[in-house]
Amino acid sequence: LVVMGSAYVFMFLPFDTAGPYTALANLVLFALIVGAIAAGFLTRRGALVNLGTAFFALDAITRYFDVAWGMLDTSLFFILGGVLLLGGGFMLERARRRLMERFMLVEVPDEG
Repeated sequence: LVVMGSAYVFMFLPFDTAGPYTALANLVLFALIVGAIAAGFLTRRGALVNLGTAFFALDAITRYFDVAWGMLDTSLFFILGGVLLLGGGFMLERARRRLMERFMLVEVPDEG
């Protein structure tokens, strides 16, 4: 329904600039990612949770490079961004493992 509704907006409600199309496409993508994670959570399917988490990470990396491309000469930005992405990936993986453990889908050894 989300994809069909956004396709309707894209085709029949034209915007003057590209900004609203970009914002709407990003919102639809985010809604689909959250929907995949929620569906996996509700149906207790680890594959959907993993798929949603993977696409969230891919989207975060894509948005990072979209913002950083204009500041390519600023190496400090990339160093800090890399550290933030590594930390974020670590936290997402721990959250995913805890979620999978709560579902009792896989046995995960305690990390702490």
